[in-house]
Amino acid sequence: MLSNLYRLWHISSVVYKEVAFQSIFALHLGALYPQRSESSIRKLVSSVKLNTWLGKILTSIFIAGFAIATVFLLSKQVNISNIELTVVSIISVYLAVILFFIVFMGLQMTTSFISTKTIEILKSFPLDRKDISLIMFFTFIKIFDVPLITALLVFPLVYIYTTCSVIGSLASLFSIIVTEVFALALVMALARFFYMKIAVGSRSIWRNILRVIYMLIWILPTLGIYILMNFASDIIKMVLASMEIPLPLIFILAVTYPFAFGFLIFYATFTQIGNPLILALSLTSIIGYCVLIVYAISWMKIMIVNTSFSQYLHHVNNVGDLSINVSSPWLGLVKKDLRVASRSPAYTSVFMLPSVQMVIIVLTMSRGEIIGLLYILGVVVTASLLTVLIPPMLFSVEVVASAYTRSLPIRKRTLIGSKTILTIFIYMISLLVLLAMTLILGITNPLLLILGVMQIPAVSAASIIELLILARKPLGQAIVAVNLYTRISNLILVIIPGIILVILPIIVIAMVFIITQQLILSVLLLTTLLEFILALRCLFSIKN
Repeated sequence: MLSNLYRLWHISSVVYKEVAFQSIFALHLGALYPQRSESSIRKLVSSVKLNTWLGKILTSIFIAGFAIATVFLLSKQVNISNIELTVVSIISVYLAVILFFIVFMGLQMTTSFISTKTIEILKSFPLDRKDISLIMFFTFIKIFDVPLITALLVFPLVYIYTTCSVIGSLASLFSIIVTEVFALALVMALARFFYMKIAVGSRSIWRNILRVIYMLIWILPTLGIYILMNFASDIIKMVLASMEIPLPLIFILAVTYPFAFGFLIFYATFTQIGNPLILALSLTSIIGYCVLIVYAISWMKIMIVNTSFSQYLHHVNNVGDLSINVSSPWLGLVKKDLRVASRSPAYTSVFMLPSVQMVIIVLTMSRGEIIGLLYILGVVVTASLLTVLIPPMLFSVEVVASAYTRSLPIRKRTLIGSKTILTIFIYMISLLVLLAMTLILGITNPLLLILGVMQIPAVSAASIIELLILARKPLGQAIVAVNLYTRISNLILVIIPGIILVILPIIVIAMVFIITQQLILSVLLLTTLLEFILALRCLFSIKN
């Protein structure tokens, strides 16, 4: 029995390598891969190994760091008056952080795991249905192995060392196990949802609208996890400020994940029970979560079996009628970039990052709050800095579509111009999201939108300069979104000029603000327009 499991585990290592390779290169380098030499292919394989290990190690470092920081914060709260809610909130934030890191570390590769056709090869070997399912299960676990083990070991060990509570440490271990199962089920559901609803589509306008709606649904868990962490942090602030927490709210928290497990760890550690009803509600809800965990494990088992035997993948292979529409070069490139990017979780996440961050920033404000100039400048800079990450990703999309665009008479100016237009479009969407959220929450300050709009020329200039730098390199050296760990130095060198261009106008108006407040808008507009004009001059000076 053990020898058979070891054999299947060894086979799953080969399948995992193939899934990792598809996730990083085969799905993102398009036609470039077959054109590479054997030595170049070997370098790609080595880069895959390095990239996947770095991703796991970085995620594990973050999880371990948060675990140590969490226990350190807990050790500082012993002498406060309302220790119960403070400890519960801090632990809840940590559990939400584990959920977040595991989901977004493995989302891209899990999508490739679901869509892989490697199992078709496994069927030709003398393996029965159960063996193939176990191989695919082991492959799925290997995507998350190091972060899962890190989360299971670090926090309970540091917790028992600090508190000397064996029961509390075991309760934290149980809570982390439940969190990890939730994370694995969530990442499986999101990856399957992305592959089934977003990554496939047709030329139907209605289908494209549905894909946008599905995309918004797909990012909701990200926002939900953040709101959860932010809400727990707000409770900590309320407790430390000696504010009274309403008892009905405490009852609601006692049955809500992850606060229910926070109460469990607290009562297992300190044993004193202030309100037996809170403990009863917490234990009852945990029993319900355990039932949900059993269902989640059964569901994941079914999904892995379905993946192994392609029971739900066949209907996505139907290709619609081929249609060729003639349009202007820049518009065609914009459409192509959107279609390629919308079928990749990595690119989609980067493109939606400015808008999602605007939602997060606004949610940290209070309803009816009047914000000052310094905060507004911070919001504008944040949106601008996140936007300058997009041009390198857009240029890497060109790698995916190189089999088509290389055969067309497209000039570099047209290529750079189209991607700059798309970058500005993404930036403007983030401004619209910011405006909508501020109106909903009643946060008033017209400068928020005015300064954001005036920053558009600077963002355009940053995009043009970054793309000009990338256009000087061979297409195969483009930075792929899922390969940032091994090409991070290249990314930094590209975005540094963009960062300087978007920050410079803010620095200038900050200096002007010290002298006079009446000229800040005029100076900002003049500075951004000057940057844009200089960037256009550089663009039109290149030879196509």
